[in-house]
Amino acid sequence: MDGRAGSLEGQVVGVAENHDEFNLPMDSLVNRVMKHPEYKALMTSLYTNKRIEYNIRHAIASYVRTLSSFDSKFDNNINGVEHTLTQAEKDGFNLFMGKAVCATCHFPPLFNGTVPPNFTDTEVELLGTPAENDTINATISDDLGRYDVFNTKEREHFLKHQRFEI
Repeated sequence: MDGRAGSLEGQVVGVAENHDEFNLPMDSLVNRVMKHPEYKALMTSLYTNKRIEYNIRHAIASYVRTLSSFDSKFDNNINGVEHTLTQAEKDGFNLFMGKAVCATCHFPPLFNGTVPPNFTDTEVELLGTPAENDTINATISDDLGRYDVFNTKEREHFLKHQRFEI
């Protein structure tokens, strides 16, 4: 949420080493990949450099980048392939893009907070993020966000926001 990973390649390290996720140091991940004959052959044939850890991170990130098929009902309607959106869906999209100002951070077509035109950078903002999912008795989180990454007052409490039920 604090955007500490500057890229998908960087996020691979965070996920691999996080004790709540893979809990696997990168050197152990490299050893596992390089012990597998087929993976080792693929890594050495795809990448000409000897930066095996980076190459593994790049391979995983490259795969993740392919996961957007852009063939959802929304995509097909926006691209004129079909005309099946209900009035409620159109109203929701107009609210999202307009009055609710969601699209100021969640840019089409990915809607994930990455910034056009390349959709590789993610915005982080000072949002006043609630400490808990409680819209009635909301208190602001004391999470310092990007401050913990850069130690600059200007980035204090800057976070990627989560979706909260309203």
